[in-house]
Amino acid sequence: MLLARRYPRAPSRSGKSPKTKKLPEKFLESILLELKHARIVESVRGAKGGYRLKRSPSKIFLGEIIRTTDGPLAPLGDAESLRRLVEHDKKHRLLFSVFLAVRKRGLRHS
Repeated sequence: MLLARRYPRAPSRSGKSPKTKKLPEKFLESILLELKHARIVESVRGAKGGYRLKRSPSKIFLGEIIRTTDGPLAPLGDAESLRRLVEHDKKHRLLFSVFLAVRKRGLRHS
C-alpha cells in the first residue's frame, strides 16, 4: 500500500496508487476509516493532509488488517479446513493460503 511506502513521510491523500486507481474512492475511504478506528492509520488535516500509518509497517500485521476489515478468521474453519480449501479450491487457492499463513503464525488480534 502507498501508505507503507510513504512511511514516515507526508500523508497520502487517499492511499491511492496506480495499482488501486480502479477502486472507487468511497470504497478506499471506508477502508481507511476502519483502519483509523483500529488505530492503524491516522488522519492529518489541512491542504497537505490525508492518511498515514500510526506505526512502522513492520509493526503492522496482516492478520490485524484482515480482522479489522473483514472480521475474525473463525468463519473460515480451522487450519485443516483451510488446508483442504487450498488443495481443492483452485480459484481461491492463493487467498486461502494467505488466511492459512495468518492462522498458523497466530498473528495477534486487533
